[in-house]
Amino acid sequence: MSIELIRELTAKVLETTDSNLLTIYIAEAIDQEPTATTVARIGGVPLGIAPMTWPRLNGLPMAHLLTIDLDDMPELKTDTLANARAVALFISDRIDNGAYEPHTPETVLIALSQDDIDQGEPSETLRESDQASGYQLTPVRVPESIFDEPEEYDEENPLEQLRNAVFSASYAAGKPLWLQSDEYDGHFLLQFDEAFIDMNLGDAGVMYVFADTAFWQCH
Repeated sequence: MSIELIRELTAKVLETTDSNLLTIYIAEAIDQEPTATTVARIGGVPLGIAPMTWPRLNGLPMAHLLTIDLDDMPELKTDTLANARAVALFISDRIDNGAYEPHTPETVLIALSQDDIDQGEPSETLRESDQASGYQLTPVRVPESIFDEPEEYDEENPLEQLRNAVFSASYAAGKPLWLQSDEYDGHFLLQFDEAFIDMNLGDAGVMYVFADTAFWQCH
């Protein structure tokens, strides 16, 4: 996937159609450990979560998967997240999980306020954590029509090519591009695959993250 390709295909689409544009954020993992005050992070321990508020499943602490800094993507600060600073996503286990249905108990999302973030990293680690890594976000403007279900598939159509290019990326904001059927309608945050976070998402699966649930679909 190339961000430049997404921009080139967007330009091609706009040559032939008049479409509303919206901003999405292409998310790419980077080999850089976040500092102790960096909100956005993959793995490790999250900011703003105390031992008493750390989510558990069957009495066992869950794994911190990702924290999204909403200040980086103000478009996501609506509805229940209007006053939130960040969202932390937890999962029962990166490898051994069955988080393939909406509202599965195997994932938990926690909205964090600025006061929560100011508490910093927890003083006690409840679970052996992998080393935290960072990620970067690149905003791109794409036609809103890529999120519409096509009437028929035409691989020569720039709109289809653009849809495929965005689907192949991990991205935040906009709307979900479903691997299987449209399974949930909610406040969409992002979707990502195993290239973004090393974890079990079934057979070449995609994780869909909403404000109130996260689950994956696979082939």
